[in-house]
Amino acid sequence: MIAHELRALLCVWTAEEIPVLLTKGFAMAEFEYPEASQRYYGDVDVVLPDDPAIVTRAVHLALAHGWRTDEHYADPGRWTHETAHLFSPSGHVRLDVHRFVISWTSGPQRHIRQITRSVWQESAVQEWRGLPVRRPSPVDQAVVTLILARTWGGDAGGLKAADYTDLQQLRTNHGLTVQALTDRADAFRARHTVRAFLRVCDPWRGAFTLGEPTARRTLLRGPLLDGRFTLGDVWMTRLCALPDRAAQMNRVFPHVRAGLQDARRGDSPGSTPHVRHASSPLRHAERLSLEAAGRWLTRLHRPWRPLGALHRERAYVTFRILREAGDDVDLVLGQSPQTGQTRVWIEDRHGIPDWYGDPRPTRNFREVKRWSSRPAHPDPHHP
Repeated sequence: MIAHELRALLCVWTAEEIPVLLTKGFAMAEFEYPEASQRYYGDVDVVLPDDPAIVTRAVHLALAHGWRTDEHYADPGRWTHETAHLFSPSGHVRLDVHRFVISWTSGPQRHIRQITRSVWQESAVQEWRGLPVRRPSPVDQAVVTLILARTWGGDAGGLKAADYTDLQQLRTNHGLTVQALTDRADAFRARHTVRAFLRVCDPWRGAFTLGEPTARRTLLRGPLLDGRFTLGDVWMTRLCALPDRAAQMNRVFPHVRAGLQDARRGDSPGSTPHVRHASSPLRHAERLSLEAAGRWLTRLHRPWRPLGALHRERAYVTFRILREAGDDVDLVLGQSPQTGQTRVWIEDRHGIPDWYGDPRPTRNFREVKRWSSRPAHPDPHHP
């Protein structure tokens, strides 16, 4: 189903001469493993040129063929390394559209663009299910879309289980050598990063130290030697967002407090006396800004608890904030048939929103009750 729906969209883009680079987990599964089922992946990742006109055209073509979007594409001023998120007609495919091949927090934008441009230049066309698609070169798949993407972004200091087998498949299929990887890394000023990664994840030596504390230190040290203070870059990005976030935090504070009270009671969310009846849907950028402000305040109220343990509080708070803003969302209470454990989450008209980030609770929890932001008896003056 995933490959079928993706292929249909790529056919449309190809016919309209929209350049597409297929990359990361899905591409690894389809091209590098004997069977695609041997390599787990979640989202599908593609790279399009860093051009708002091209991205907008690509999204509009997808919408015309039944895909959905969260509207991230519509505000280029808020783009990160991702420019759009698309969801297939069946809901089985989430397509992340990138403009850069690595995280935008990885360093100076000029350098990130240079790396992305080089990957495009070295890419090649391959046939996939009868359709010509463009993919990064094997060495760039190893160095850039695996190693640098893992160590210069939000995953800095960590490994994923598929990292070892991905490198192993690239080594076996294309005869890659350690020397080839370090030579390519030199072109990106990333030699220490690649060497550090290979010290903890190296199929040539059979070394893989997943989850060990020493591995994290090694993975963080390599980028530092290459002039990449990755964790600092992430925090710098957060600081840049602070002025807007602070203004929104002041706006949502009463609703955060009320939402936390609702969560403690664990029952029906209280009424909101002055719900805004929006004449048009809430803009996605505003929705994200409000949700992030609520999330920050929730963390400040419960600083000793990890965000993952605050699913109940976050759900009630988010529902309160978006309901007050006039957004069309539901608060859902679910219960596990096996354990009786309960969980609360947010849904919109398409299900659990991508921006919410909760890992698909509907798989493990059966819906028990639902509260809607829509009034039971709408005001006739506000259709």
